[in-house]
Amino acid sequence: MKRSLIALGLLTLGATSGYAEEAAKIPPMAALVSAKEKVEPGDLMSLQRGFNAWAVRCDIRLSTNKRLCALQQFVGRDNHLVLWRISQTATGKLFVVVSVGPDFDNRKPMTISFKSVDKRIEPNDWTCGKTGCIAGFEFTPVIQTAISSSSQVKFSYFVKDQAGQQAPVSIDGSMDGFNEAIAAATNPFARFDSKGKPVKGEEHQKAEVKEPHKPARKEARVERSMPKIPLN
Repeated sequence: MKRSLIALGLLTLGATSGYAEEAAKIPPMAALVSAKEKVEPGDLMSLQRGFNAWAVRCDIRLSTNKRLCALQQFVGRDNHLVLWRISQTATGKLFVVVSVGPDFDNRKPMTISFKSVDKRIEPNDWTCGKTGCIAGFEFTPVIQTAISSSSQVKFSYFVKDQAGQQAPVSIDGSMDGFNEAIAAATNPFARFDSKGKPVKGEEHQKAEVKEPHKPARKEARVERSMPKIPLN
């Protein structure tokens, strides 16, 4: 289980860098460092905070005072695991990236079920390798509404054994902690009270991360658009 979890993590992290160009079905993801840019030692910092079923991961570049955050969740049953995360593309759009293990049968679609919407990922949307399969879709207003109104999410798909036999898998996940993770993406260093809410006055503070310089403000606003996901 632990080895599969690490493999899924590496596969999804790859979707934010070189894997995206290799898998044309997933657009290039936003990055703090360009492909040929040299980074000074200690310039990049990663921060991850857990909120019940969800986590927020932020990469921070100290020299430019920029950050990129993503929301992610692992769900699993038996030896079957799914990692899904909400990230940003290079053009500033929100995008959902889904990773599954190498036993995933990409001859069948995966269905992600929310309270009011079923999202299908078709077989030709997947890119597979030795460590697993990866796919994604745009985080549209319909998906935003479905997530904000749901307390649970279900992943339904098929796996295959060494003989090629198919078996259905259904894995449930919780949306508990999703809104708190969004708040932490706004301010990764914020303190939260016992109810999981930001301490008053810290909802949008920058803590140790300073405001980006003027040329980068447009990009910075895109990076902080994630807290607008829930629709009231």
